Amino acid sequence: MSLTRLCLTLALLAVLFPQAAGAHLSAQHDRSIQPGLYYDPEHDGHGFDLQPVGLSWVMVFYSYDSDGNPEWLLGVLDENEPGILSGSLDVFSYQADRLPPQQSVRTAGSVSLDFAGACPTSRSKGEPIGARFNWSLDGASGQWCVQPLLNQSDLDRDFTGLWYGGEADAGWGISLDFAGPTTDPDTDPDADRVEVQVLFYYDEAGTARWALGSGTGGATADLAVHNYRGYCRSCEPRPLEPFPAGSISHHLEVVDGLPGGQITIDVIYAPSAGSWRRQDTSLSLLSEPAPGLIPMPDQVEPDRIIAILNTSVVPMTGPDEVIPHQMLLISDGRIVEVGNYGAIAVPEGAVRIDGRDLYVGPGLHDMHTHFSFGGITPMREAGTLFIANGVTTVLNMGDGGTQNLPGTDSLFSAGTFIGPAVYAGAAAYGPGDGRAASATVSSPAEATRYAENAQRAGYQFIKLYNSLSPAVVQRFIAEGRRLGMPVNGHLPKTMTMRTALESGQGMVAHVAEVYFTLFSNSPNDDLLPQAAALMLENGTYLTDTLTASESFAANYGGNEEAFMAFSRREGILYQPTSFAENGWRNFFESSVLQPAGSQPGQLDGRLAYFKKMVRYFSDAGVPLILGTDSPGHIGVISGFSVHENLRLYDEIGLSAFDAYAAASRNPGAYLSQSLEVDTGWGTVEVNKRADLLLLEANPLESVQHLKRPLGVMTRGRFYSRSRLQQALGALDAKYRDPFTLGKSLDPQSVPAHPWPWCRHEH
Repeated sequence: MSLTRLCLTLALLAVLFPQAAGAHLSAQHDRSIQPGLYYDPEHDGHGFDLQPVGLSWVMVFYSYDSDGNPEWLLGVLDENEPGILSGSLDVFSYQADRLPPQQSVRTAGSVSLDFAGACPTSRSKGEPIGARFNWSLDGASGQWCVQPLLNQSDLDRDFTGLWYGGEADAGWGISLDFAGPTTDPDTDPDADRVEVQVLFYYDEAGTARWALGSGTGGATADLAVHNYRGYCRSCEPRPLEPFPAGSISHHLEVVDGLPGGQITIDVIYAPSAGSWRRQDTSLSLLSEPAPGLIPMPDQVEPDRIIAILNTSVVPMTGPDEVIPHQMLLISDGRIVEVGNYGAIAVPEGAVRIDGRDLYVGPGLHDMHTHFSFGGITPMREAGTLFIANGVTTVLNMGDGGTQNLPGTDSLFSAGTFIGPAVYAGAAAYGPGDGRAASATVSSPAEATRYAENAQRAGYQFIKLYNSLSPAVVQRFIAEGRRLGMPVNGHLPKTMTMRTALESGQGMVAHVAEVYFTLFSNSPNDDLLPQAAALMLENGTYLTDTLTASESFAANYGGNEEAFMAFSRREGILYQPTSFAENGWRNFFESSVLQPAGSQPGQLDGRLAYFKKMVRYFSDAGVPLILGTDSPGHIGVISGFSVHENLRLYDEIGLSAFDAYAAASRNPGAYLSQSLEVDTGWGTVEVNKRADLLLLEANPLESVQHLKRPLGVMTRGRFYSRSRLQQALGALDAKYRDPFTLGKSLDPQSVPAHPWPWCRHEH
């Protein structure tokens, strides 16, 4: 057994020492094992509460001694075989003048629960039985067929579980179980639920006793309870004798993901006058919260400590690695602890997120965007599109220096607007690229001034364009090293691919650039090994931008059907309508997409070869990083296009791990290394930046599981899916308003066609 059992010493199991817990068989508790109160209808009056605590299960068995007096036994069970729990049960006493007051008297024997094996249908009710219950206690043994005491239903906030008085009042506990509501919730939304309480306490002699109450309840309840006389476990069943025992009232709530409340107990042990009383005592949940009890927080700011509990971590540090039953602590925007659930203390005041049945992996990247297109407002709104799609980091490859991208990143970081971490590239054009003089660099001296100005403005990269001279490229690379501004972008056509990479260009911005330079614009399988070797030898990262290439090829030659399909892709509802009406339509009708003599489908073969190149380079070990070139290409929408690119990875045969790595680990490594940051990101590891996704299914089984994350954390700020959907809904409402249609873009910011960043597709 390899994991350390959650220490129950401070709780109801105060005197049971931690033991080695089993290597568990799945990422979460076996779904066939359901918590709650169980009983055998043919042994009415006996029963047990079964609840998960940490990675084990706690059983409190309420029964009767040889004289028919109620007693309870308690133990920790482990799942050593699928669907089968086993362990021992102890008898306890209570001595108020000792610390701790609860004392283990003896081990009474062993029990097992088989949820996997067959058990006869209930002989009294004709209902399926939950499990086979085998017990061997105090020299007697038996096999019972047990079923849930209550018929369970889906509840919004179910406080089912094993509760106790906390560290200051350990040694007793109460099991709560719920079903309902008792009336139709559609006609009576405030309908009460059936509640069963089983109090595990002690009589005046310190002997373990129990009392049971039931009625309508929920978060707040006040129920009468009874003691019972019955029959021993090995005796013939006989009618129970109930004795009024008093009352129990409670109020329960969840604050920052921590269930708690208060309880008042006024119980006597009949027929003697011994009492067990608690007045407004704090109550804490010992067992794992019932599913749905802890609500997902809508938004949590990075100044709060966040604890993600009992989740499966996909660290992306090694192929196909998924680590179950983990806990993460996030503080000040960083991952400060990752470890076995139950082995890490949750700091007081931390916001707790229930991670059961969920997966945590690193956030996604888009390493080639121009989301600054359209003006300040659409640029800020694009931040929501990225985060809603799990994209926590973007590299913007040139905005003409007019949109203050570094300032936008500051607004995203502060939470003024929803948005990812933004890294900004200052695009430098050569004389042949046809750009304004302010963006054109013709000499080494101009390269020095351009780089220094870009650094002062807050840009982190220099993006190279096609017609920069070799002398200018060399100066940019030298100035980049001096200023800490790495050089990436297009492969300048004024020099060979080998020269550019060996000079220090750390990232190539399109797979198309390799095709246009080394391959001389023509498929050549013989050059694939040479291209891969060049990138591997120089540690060069490759951005594929397959999504942009797909859009370009589909719309090429005036394919109106493709234009309409791409213009209606998922996400268009959240963008200014003029993106499609003006920008994309202008581009579609330009000479770039409809040159003289062009025909639809003419570039399909080239697109297929781009896909072949990407697959080959990935298989060869070239570090692939996902980029989309959004939103300039038709239907390539900020954030949403990342999942189109992941779809293309899947189509060309990349494994889910390699695809996810291209969207997370690899771009995180490129940015972290090239910028020489102290706190990196892109994997789930201690001291990495807290850019995380909370997912409902394993992303290493399918990249489709990365879509619509349940929660997104960027730089330690958490957004729930519902919060992000609310933000998307506001954009949808804004851009469906007929008074704003076509008026969303700054007129000066709509570029004349052909759009300059699309020229690599000539």
